[in-house]
Amino acid sequence: MVLRLVNLLKIHNGRRQWFNDYEDVFGEDSLDNGELFPEDAGVEQVVEPGLVELGTQFSDKLAFKSHLRAYCVQHGTQKLPNEPTFSIKGFCLEHTCIGDPLGRNSSANPEFVAQCVIEKLKTSTASINGSYDESYKLVPGLCEMIRRTNPGSIEKFTYGRNDNCFDSVTISFDAPMRGFINGCRPIVGLDGCHLKGKYGGCLLSATSLDAQNGLVPLGIMIYRNECFENWYFFLKDLKPRLVDHRLQLNFISDKQKGLLEAVALLFPGSPHRFCIRHLSKNFKTHYKGPKLHNHLWNAARAYKVKHFKAHMDSLLAENADAFLYQTEADPNCWETPFFDRNSCCEHLNNNFSESFNNMIQRIREKPVCKMELMYGQLVMVMFYKRRNACLGWEDGDLVPTGKKLIGKMLKLTENMYLYPMADEGIPLSTCRLYCSNFYTVDNIRTTYAPSIAPLLGPDDWEEPTIEINPPILMRKPGRPRVNRRRSYDEPQTEKKPRACSKCKQTGHNKTTRGGGAVGSNPKAKRLRTEVDGQTFTSINYVRGQSSTGKRKKIGNNNINLAESSQAGGSQPKTKKAKKAT
Repeated sequence: MVLRLVNLLKIHNGRRQWFNDYEDVFGEDSLDNGELFPEDAGVEQVVEPGLVELGTQFSDKLAFKSHLRAYCVQHGTQKLPNEPTFSIKGFCLEHTCIGDPLGRNSSANPEFVAQCVIEKLKTSTASINGSYDESYKLVPGLCEMIRRTNPGSIEKFTYGRNDNCFDSVTISFDAPMRGFINGCRPIVGLDGCHLKGKYGGCLLSATSLDAQNGLVPLGIMIYRNECFENWYFFLKDLKPRLVDHRLQLNFISDKQKGLLEAVALLFPGSPHRFCIRHLSKNFKTHYKGPKLHNHLWNAARAYKVKHFKAHMDSLLAENADAFLYQTEADPNCWETPFFDRNSCCEHLNNNFSESFNNMIQRIREKPVCKMELMYGQLVMVMFYKRRNACLGWEDGDLVPTGKKLIGKMLKLTENMYLYPMADEGIPLSTCRLYCSNFYTVDNIRTTYAPSIAPLLGPDDWEEPTIEINPPILMRKPGRPRVNRRRSYDEPQTEKKPRACSKCKQTGHNKTTRGGGAVGSNPKAKRLRTEVDGQTFTSINYVRGQSSTGKRKKIGNNNINLAESSQAGGSQPKTKKAKKAT
């Protein structure tokens, strides 16, 4: 049966009301019930897009329109032209109309198609990665699985005592920790990044460097917000394994909230460097000028104390306040001459920790358990590839990165003479005497000798004894920002000039197209001449101006009338100017 939906929405006495006017094209009334959409408060019915039934409830008008559009797309329903009426053809068993030869439907606009694709992607993604809410309930099973498959690993989680809501989870595999203790330099980079999932949150990371200056992930912690308490729990969990290193630990960070206090409390006496890039950014907010910035960077990169003092003296001569501001920081935290030599690391910034944040870019939007599994896979693949890469290197030799660095240094110091050149170009076997054992092939093989056992899937996990609820969603105060605030010295994004859609020129749009660019309108008053059609006598309207440029009042207004002769047959030549009354 073909039904016609007539004037579903009407405007009556200035108010919108729902009407249920259905008209049978064969003259039969198909509605016995007087109300199509009964208003039952608090009840919302889930309707299949392919169904249209009487008595169906919709939450609002937009929900009905969205359902109607989906039905029209699936059943080929079209809106009658110039009428608020839909011709429903879905009940016909056979269609005789041809319609669009390409099978297109005008109701399936880009917004409708995009919404359908997004819903399908959400459904498929949830089936692959799991639900965000259900993932928190599996955290105890995940920690038990890691303890069982990789003994010696660190797996701890915290939750609210009253509501059992998730707080944090810390994962640190045994293999990277053993590689760090036996083969890496005593340098630990600390950093954090934001998560992009449903519940947000942050991720803390601890990383180190191998002989090739490659990144070695030591552990991560997923938590709700960045504060002293979370940094303290994270470092407290890692401390029993970190202190097993034979040398004193050196930390590098960007002075995040609560990090300095946590490191000083758990690792008293350990050197703690600050990222010079972040220090320079803070310095720029108070003191502008390229000379000041150059003095700061030159002082930080100087290898000798006398060179450092020379650059700081230049900074003092340029700006005494900037010198006092920078000397408030401990020199051991940002100046190369005062770094701990046993760390064998001259890094001034925390870029290797930032590199780890980039490595986990694609896992930061996953549910918490999926995120931990992907992190384990990342560490497992990294150790496998680097272990195989160093198998062909010569025993007792320097790593390729060390050779390349020595070659650059010899090119820069042409007058420097160490030993006779060998056939390979550089006698690296003798340079080995001047290098630390951290840069040897044997050391990097020791770093990646341990292996991570494969992790099991959720189906093989034990049933959790504690039910962890999803974290509480916290809304930050104020309006959320869309774009990041850029520093004054960062390159600003160029705004694309808007052009007129008709003439394709900039400076105006189609509404203001009648004139030129904005601000090009003439400011001065235009002189006008009036011509009498019968006598062809012209009268000039002249506005009086004073010597100071102000208008001069003439009578009751500012207009002077003066006749001027205009060529045209036998018209009179001139007439006396008359004052306007």
